[in-house]
Amino acid sequence: MTELDTQQAQIIERQASQIKSQAFQIEKLTRELLLLKNRLFGRSSEAADLLTVQGQLFAPPATVEVDSSASAPAPILPRTPKTSTDQKPKPAKREVIPAHLPREDRVLDLPESVKAGLVKIGEDTSERLSYVPGTIIVLRTIRPRYANPKHVDAGVQQMPVPPSIIPGGLFDESIITEFAINKFADHIPLSRGIDRFARLGVDLALSTVSENLLTTATVWLNPLINALWILLKQRTSLHVDETVFPTLPERGSGDRQTQKTRLWTYLNDGLNDLGPPIILFHYTDTKAGAHIQKMLSDWKHPNDTACPKTDCYLHADAASNYEALYRQLPHILPVNCWAHARRKFYAIAKESRTKIFAHDAVEAIDTLFADEREWASLSNEARYTLRQTEAIAKLSKIHAMMSEKLITLSPNSPTSQAISYLLKRWDNFTRYTERGDLVLSNNAAERALRKAALGRKNFLFAGNERGGEAAAIFYSLIETAKANGINPNEWLLNTLRELPKRRGSSFQDVKDLLPIKGAERL
Repeated sequence: MTELDTQQAQIIERQASQIKSQAFQIEKLTRELLLLKNRLFGRSSEAADLLTVQGQLFAPPATVEVDSSASAPAPILPRTPKTSTDQKPKPAKREVIPAHLPREDRVLDLPESVKAGLVKIGEDTSERLSYVPGTIIVLRTIRPRYANPKHVDAGVQQMPVPPSIIPGGLFDESIITEFAINKFADHIPLSRGIDRFARLGVDLALSTVSENLLTTATVWLNPLINALWILLKQRTSLHVDETVFPTLPERGSGDRQTQKTRLWTYLNDGLNDLGPPIILFHYTDTKAGAHIQKMLSDWKHPNDTACPKTDCYLHADAASNYEALYRQLPHILPVNCWAHARRKFYAIAKESRTKIFAHDAVEAIDTLFADEREWASLSNEARYTLRQTEAIAKLSKIHAMMSEKLITLSPNSPTSQAISYLLKRWDNFTRYTERGDLVLSNNAAERALRKAALGRKNFLFAGNERGGEAAAIFYSLIETAKANGINPNEWLLNTLRELPKRRGSSFQDVKDLLPIKGAERL
């Protein structure tokens, strides 16, 4: 071979390599473009009729798997410089109870036996706003004062001030309940709630409403959260997930961007679970695994004789921030989510008008979900038996088809990455077959986080770290009440009126107030 032939061969080889790299990059960018179009114009459902969905209006020709390990680096975008502004906070306005609002008097008078021989010398009157659906009234608490003219040294006698969530505050517990339910159950920003009150003739300051909610959550309701954690950690299987919950930067930091803080959810959603449903949220400044290690550090199996194994099972995503937890606490075993694995193949299948391997993968995974729906009404023992026979047989076929396909693909192709995601964690994905009360997916945690996502979409961010913690407390109690079929409005109002009467905040002191079924029998 002449020198010219050698040079031409080298040029052809470089061009062939470059073509492969460019083809892979074109496929990658085409896939990303289609995903964006589907988000804008396609449907959000992940139903299996992949070849007929409306999103195929934007689909390119059938996806071709490119056998190439090279890919062009993603462009690095310049960062926008941050600027700081010195803005003085506006002073909070002082609220005045309007004179035109109707008044409802409640007189706290001394018993007749005590008033014998006493002369009324005056009375103390305090006013608080109270909310009745559709109207606002003013509750006037009148406490007559009495003295004995024959025994001046005996002093003045009157009934004590009734305990309240905010002593001396402007709001009755009904007002606090209304704003809490509006924001954390109905996802209405506080500013809109204040506008509603303004239309009823009452002007309120956002700072006052916010401070009342913060105090209510972090001071009064937090003991209920601690009690629910005690009950939740008695379960042997839990679900966990987290989502972004933006928070405003600290004042004076010079940062104008919201901080990507996180809201985690922990809950029990086992099949035929013996205990009432509990849904808890936890606010953190990052998504680091240290947070979940701290929350679950004391989670252990209660050594129930009905379940001889001492392992605990955690339904969670296959995310790296959980790995340290499993290393530190090896009795906690991960149960990974088949819905996440399916979603990766579904995204690939949506790109193609013709049937490809991703369609086969989705259909195979769907058979697992179909079986679980059919077995949902069975006992844990019966479900376990069927999983050990029918489910494990289907899982073996899925593993075989995935392994066989993987050797034919480029490691960088989307299908290869989806298969690798599943096979590398195969033990975690099949662990649900070890017991009858485990579930196939972590959708329960995702459904719980959708409540926070709705609120995030409407009120955009938490004002500060304390606001994020208060949001987690309200979400926990409201969603747990709803899961137990308890009216959160009525429960929260009754609880806020009862808590100030309690002397302690231990589990025994508040257990009967928990928003769960059978709380009075704990």
